[in-house]
Amino acid sequence: MSLEPWKGQRIGNLREKITLQGDPEIIGYNEFNEPIYGPPVEITVAARAEPIKGDELLAAGQVSAYHEVTFHTRYLAGIKATWQILWRGQTFNITGWRNLDERRRYLAIEAKAAA
Repeated sequence: MSLEPWKGQRIGNLREKITLQGDPEIIGYNEFNEPIYGPPVEITVAARAEPIKGDELLAAGQVSAYHEVTFHTRYLAGIKATWQILWRGQTFNITGWRNLDERRRYLAIEAKAAA
């Protein structure tokens, strides 16, 4: 865990490659006025992965496990909570993000994955 996450990241810290998958955009409408969607948005960026916590829950007689990771990247505009992150063959759902230094240089993206 970084003691001063708002400070600049050395380029060596951003050694992981993550892919942000966004919602497909509407590229037109058909004759019934239904939207036609294009391919989903995919952005691959360098990041630092910081594991936060993992836990198991017992609900309705079933055990479910999850783990949370914070991904530190250069600033990206337009991220939405409906997007997902692909990292090391696992899919993470974005739960939140923060502009750490409020200068649009770095971004911390919190994400959760089922284990």
